[in-house]
Amino acid sequence: MAETMRFGIMLFPFDRFAGPEDFAAVARTAEELGFYAVELPDRLLLPRVPGKRFMNEVWPDGIALAAYLSARTRRIRFFFNVRVVPWDNPFRLAKALATLDVVSGGRVLCGVGAGTHRDEFEQLGVPFDGRGARLDESLRVMRVLWTQETPEYAGREYSFSNVSFLPKPVQKPHIPILIGGSGPRVERRVVELGDGWTPMRGTPEQLAQAIGRIRAAARADGRDPNGFQFGFNGFAIGVDKAVLKARRLAGDVGAEARERTPEETVRAIERYRAAGLNYLTIILPFRDAADYQAKLHKFAGDVLSSFP
Repeated sequence: MAETMRFGIMLFPFDRFAGPEDFAAVARTAEELGFYAVELPDRLLLPRVPGKRFMNEVWPDGIALAAYLSARTRRIRFFFNVRVVPWDNPFRLAKALATLDVVSGGRVLCGVGAGTHRDEFEQLGVPFDGRGARLDESLRVMRVLWTQETPEYAGREYSFSNVSFLPKPVQKPHIPILIGGSGPRVERRVVELGDGWTPMRGTPEQLAQAIGRIRAAARADGRDPNGFQFGFNGFAIGVDKAVLKARRLAGDVGAEARERTPEETVRAIERYRAAGLNYLTIILPFRDAADYQAKLHKFAGDVLSSFP
């Protein structure tokens, strides 16, 4: 039986939106058309190179923006794809996400990553080396805070006991954690600490092999992989040079995009679904919020209707 396929849209590049109402208008359109999630990537500091403009200089805080959008929508989810957790204090991040889950009525998905840019870590005063281990411990801390009535934890960097942590997330047992990245350690992290996988590199064939390994490892650990979200971030329809540049800077050196007919798009998505994916980030080129809404309507009519 084929996987049910869900679709999300990225609110990026952010500088193509004139203001908060534009974000809300696009999110409401996506919700009305049946998209599953609005996605919010994460950056804090951007490099300035003389004579060159970064592909997008506007980066609102994702949790604050999602809280605003949650008040302007009813059903669509808010997917942080991905949050660079080693930049954050895990207690503050867990508190902010739990509060967002409460105010949104349980609509948060937390994609997480270790980060890739050494210069950005250095500018933030955060060690680049060891970031994977810090990500793992932060996720363990967050899961304890979200699930235990009286949280208690003893680890390498954090230890606490006899404390209260409220509010808890609406979603049980906790906010879903989707692991970003690729490679053996990432695949193991999905099984140990995650509820799914959200890579941004790989052909359908490569993704199918990795999903097979993750599913086998999960079963060996006594986990049911049928409850995992297996996504791909993201599937480009049309050419957007800013998005291509962003993906390559994030490590997707093979990123490409091209124009596709609706029939070609449906066939390509079917390849991802056959690989075992049940979620796909759709990337559409757009000029502004109105153009994005028009593109979403066209995609829904041409493609989304083929995946009920």
